[in-house]
Amino acid sequence: MDGRPGSSFWDETGDDGEVTGYQGEDTWSKTAFRVLLSGSDRFVHGPIETVSLSEAGLEKTFQGSLFMQGFSLDRLFGEGGSITVVCGPDARSLVHA
Repeated sequence: MDGRPGSSFWDETGDDGEVTGYQGEDTWSKTAFRVLLSGSDRFVHGPIETVSLSEAGLEKTFQGSLFMQGFSLDRLFGEGGSITVVCGPDARSLVHA
C-alpha cells in the first residue's frame, strides 16, 4: 500500500486505515492491478472463503479477496450528505443513490 512500509497479504484480514493507493499481482493468472485513491479514510481487505464437508472433514478453500474503501460522506457530498442503499428482490427497479 502506498504510504505504508512492508506488504499486506490479500488472503489475510487487514484494516490499513487511510491509504493513497494499493496494488497487487496474481502470479497464477499473470494479472496485476493498481488502484489510486483520493480522500479515502479507510481501506479494509480480507479473504473470501468457502467451507465444504468432504470425506476428510471440513475444508476451507480460498476463493478470492475483498477490497473495501471507506470515504467520509462529508468529504464526498458536503456536510449533511447521505447514501441510500436499497436491497431486495425489486431493488433493480428502484432509484439508487
